[in-house]
Amino acid sequence: FELGSHSCIVRTVDEHPGEWMFQIEGKPRAVKVAGAFRSNLMTSIYAAAIHGLGLGYSPLWQIGHLVDEGRVELVLTEFEPVPVPIHALWPEGRSSSAKVRTFLDMLASGLELKNL
Repeated sequence: FELGSHSCIVRTVDEHPGEWMFQIEGKPRAVKVAGAFRSNLMTSIYAAAIHGLGLGYSPLWQIGHLVDEGRVELVLTEFEPVPVPIHALWPEGRSSSAKVRTFLDMLASGLELKNL
Protein backbone atom coordinates (compact mmCIF):
# COMPACT_ATOMS: atom_id res chain seq x y z
CA PHE A 1 0.00 0.00 0.00
CA GLU A 2 1.07 3.55 -0.63
CA LEU A 3 1.01 6.32 1.96
CA GLY A 4 3.24 8.67 -0.04
CA SER A 5 0.27 10.52 -1.52
CA HIS A 6 -1.20 11.25 1.93
CA SER A 7 -0.14 13.84 4.46
CA CYS A 8 0.99 11.91 7.53
CA ILE A 9 1.81 13.08 11.03
CA VAL A 10 5.44 12.18 11.74
CA ARG A 11 6.38 11.08 15.26
CA THR A 12 9.93 12.27 15.79
CA VAL A 13 10.32 10.13 18.93
CA ASP A 14 10.35 6.96 16.83
CA GLU A 15 13.61 5.18 16.13
CA HIS A 16 13.08 5.86 12.42
CA PRO A 17 10.92 9.00 12.02
CA GLY A 18 9.18 8.94 8.68
CA GLU A 19 8.60 5.17 8.76
CA TRP A 20 5.58 3.34 10.09
CA MET A 21 5.94 -0.36 10.90
CA PHE A 22 3.22 -2.85 9.95
CA GLN A 23 2.87 -6.63 10.00
CA ILE A 24 2.22 -7.62 6.39
CA GLU A 25 1.81 -11.32 5.63
CA GLY A 26 3.31 -12.06 9.05
CA LYS A 27 6.47 -10.04 8.50
CA PRO A 28 7.44 -6.57 9.72
CA ARG A 29 7.52 -3.98 6.95
CA ALA A 30 8.55 -0.31 7.11
CA VAL A 31 6.35 2.06 5.12
CA LYS A 32 7.74 5.52 4.36
CA VAL A 33 5.55 8.47 5.32
CA ALA A 34 5.89 12.25 5.11
CA GLY A 35 3.89 15.26 6.12
CA ALA A 36 4.10 18.87 7.19
CA PHE A 37 3.38 18.18 10.87
CA ARG A 38 6.17 16.62 12.95
CA SER A 39 6.29 16.33 16.73
CA ASN A 40 7.81 14.39 19.59
CA LEU A 41 4.81 15.03 21.87
CA MET A 42 1.99 12.53 21.62
CA THR A 43 -0.58 15.08 22.82
CA SER A 44 0.39 17.34 19.90
CA ILE A 45 0.20 14.41 17.50
CA TYR A 46 -3.29 13.50 18.73
CA ALA A 47 -4.42 17.13 18.46
CA ALA A 48 -3.07 17.30 14.90
CA ALA A 49 -5.00 14.17 13.93
CA ILE A 50 -8.19 15.44 15.59
CA HIS A 51 -7.91 18.69 13.62
CA GLY A 52 -7.35 16.92 10.30
CA LEU A 53 -3.68 17.74 9.74
CA GLY A 54 -2.94 14.24 8.48
CA LEU A 55 -3.01 10.54 9.12
CA GLY A 56 -1.55 9.45 12.45
CA TYR A 57 0.00 6.24 13.73
CA SER A 58 -0.50 5.18 17.33
CA PRO A 59 -1.24 2.08 19.40
CA LEU A 60 -4.99 1.57 19.82
CA TRP A 61 -4.69 1.48 23.61
CA GLN A 62 -3.44 5.09 23.50
CA ILE A 63 -6.21 6.45 21.27
CA GLY A 64 -9.15 4.14 22.02
CA HIS A 65 -10.97 6.89 23.90
CA LEU A 66 -10.61 9.24 20.90
CA VAL A 67 -12.09 6.57 18.62
CA ASP A 68 -14.93 5.90 21.09
CA GLU A 69 -15.68 9.64 21.26
CA GLY A 70 -15.74 9.91 17.44
CA ARG A 71 -12.84 12.38 17.42
CA VAL A 72 -10.64 10.19 15.20
CA GLU A 73 -11.43 7.37 12.80
CA LEU A 74 -9.45 4.18 12.28
CA VAL A 75 -8.11 3.61 8.76
CA LEU A 76 -5.87 0.87 7.35
CA THR A 77 -7.53 -1.56 9.75
CA GLU A 78 -6.60 -4.46 7.50
CA PHE A 79 -2.93 -3.90 8.40
CA GLU A 80 -1.66 -4.79 11.87
CA PRO A 81 0.97 -2.63 13.55
CA VAL A 82 4.10 -4.43 14.69
CA PRO A 83 3.54 -5.72 18.26
CA VAL A 84 5.08 -3.64 21.03
CA PRO A 85 6.32 -5.52 24.11
CA ILE A 86 5.11 -4.48 27.55
CA HIS A 87 7.42 -5.08 30.52
CA ALA A 88 6.80 -5.13 34.26
CA LEU A 89 9.71 -4.25 36.55
CA TRP A 90 10.36 -4.56 40.28
CA PRO A 91 13.46 -4.07 42.46
CA GLU A 92 16.32 -6.51 41.98
CA GLY A 93 16.58 -9.34 44.48
CA ARG A 94 12.93 -9.23 45.45
CA SER A 95 10.56 -11.93 44.39
CA SER A 96 7.16 -10.77 43.28
CA SER A 97 4.54 -10.74 46.01
CA ALA A 98 1.10 -12.28 45.64
CA LYS A 99 -0.31 -8.77 45.09
CA VAL A 100 2.17 -8.07 42.29
CA ARG A 101 1.50 -11.47 40.68
CA THR A 102 -2.26 -10.88 40.87
CA PHE A 103 -1.86 -7.43 39.31
CA LEU A 104 0.32 -8.78 36.48
CA ASP A 105 -2.14 -11.59 35.77
CA MET A 106 -5.02 -9.09 35.71
CA LEU A 107 -3.07 -6.75 33.42
CA ALA A 108 -2.18 -9.56 31.00
CA SER A 109 -5.78 -10.77 30.94
CA GLY A 110 -7.11 -7.25 30.32
CA LEU A 111 -4.67 -6.63 27.48
CA GLU A 112 -5.57 -9.97 25.92
CA LEU A 113 -9.30 -9.22 26.12
CA LYS A 114 -8.77 -5.91 24.33
CA ASN A 115 -6.52 -7.60 21.74
CA LEU A 116 -3.60 -5.34 22.66
